[in-house]
Amino acid sequence: MLKLLLKQWFLVALLLFLGTGFWFSSPMKRLPEQAWLNQLIVFVTMFVLAWPIAFGQLLHSFRKPGPVLLAFAVNLIAIPLAAWPLSRLLSSELGPGLIVLAATPSTLASAAVWTRRAGGNDVVAIMNTILTNGLCFVILPGWVWLLHGQTSGQQDFWKTASQLLLLVLLPMTLSQVARGIHPPSARWASEKKILLSIVAQVGILMMVLIGAVQAGERLRQAESGLGVSSILLMITVVAGLHLTAWFGAFELGRWLGFSKADSIGSAFSGSQ
Repeated sequence: MLKLLLKQWFLVALLLFLGTGFWFSSPMKRLPEQAWLNQLIVFVTMFVLAWPIAFGQLLHSFRKPGPVLLAFAVNLIAIPLAAWPLSRLLSSELGPGLIVLAATPSTLASAAVWTRRAGGNDVVAIMNTILTNGLCFVILPGWVWLLHGQTSGQQDFWKTASQLLLLVLLPMTLSQVARGIHPPSARWASEKKILLSIVAQVGILMMVLIGAVQAGERLRQAESGLGVSSILLMITVVAGLHLTAWFGAFELGRWLGFSKADSIGSAFSGSQ
């Protein structure tokens, strides 16, 4: 049992951080207000994710963009279309939320972390993160308007672009600069890829905790409570949609002749 817990420590910690954030959201409600802390966590996480990756690996994704394009298509085309009929099964509060969730770009770091843990090509996940986040200011409100009949609010392109630059492109660029000007650090990062992955996973857990605190506070402040049956149905729909997207992207990647590592990258970053 102990061996299994040690092997799956990240999943165990993920559940603990989620539960802690939801149940103790009131005493920790000021945590999400520290925007600088959240941004620092994302910045460091992206840096340590990209640090072990050689620049040539990033260039390879441009020469053979198939896995990245597959992940993009699943992430911002297939999932929103599949979520539309499923949203009709949920309540009036949760249905629109599912559409917004489905049209959200690939997460900044967790897709790459899961891809790396599964032995996949994390470059695919990182490049898809850049591509989907770079276009989200157009795609997200477009899908919400098309599928729900409303916009998700005025999207600030420059704010989105600056956040992408600061939290994704800048740390990735700095990691590659560090590799170029100091080869010993590049060799160290490559040798310590597993250790740096663990550091990135800790960063993910901190992001999850902050998000859970925010969600817990919003649920407490909601005017109308949600029944247990509504929440269980929502969890089932979201989990089913995610798993379908993951296996669909993986199998389609294999059918298209992608390597197993590339297919894993497409599956994780496409299904986020």
